[in-house]
Amino acid sequence: MIQNSKIIHPKRISIIGAGTIGSAVLKNLVDHANIVKIIDQNQSTLHHIPESVLNNNNVTTYCGDGTKEEVLRKSGLQDTEICFALTGSDSVNLFIAQIALHIIRIPNVYSYIKDPVLANFYDTLGIETINRTAIVVNNILDDLDELNQNTNEIE
Repeated sequence: MIQNSKIIHPKRISIIGAGTIGSAVLKNLVDHANIVKIIDQNQSTLHHIPESVLNNNNVTTYCGDGTKEEVLRKSGLQDTEICFALTGSDSVNLFIAQIALHIIRIPNVYSYIKDPVLANFYDTLGIETINRTAIVVNNILDDLDELNQNTNEIE
């Protein structure tokens, strides 16, 4: 597939959790030509995904409990390269990530974690974490570093 004069290699990605964060990630991944499965245990949550996203041929939805290995396998998780656990619960995300990484053997697994202390612990288990507190802190520190560099250049 060619886009903006670059060859794009779409990734096969699964998202567990179709809430606000999962839906936003889904939209962005689909916009970048990826093939995405989104899994949620609540059918009504899946219905809140915008039609413009669902009408894309690269999106598949699956209703089921993402903490159950058989549900993840029926959804086709084993055929994906990347898995994002994006539910509203840190413990559920860790459980899903452990199944994906250690049982189904997905090579790239990311877990959304609200608690920064737990995020550090999960990192020691080999699970990549996404933590909004750490992201905000890092962005602020990066901005301050950039400001300091710009100030030093002016002097």
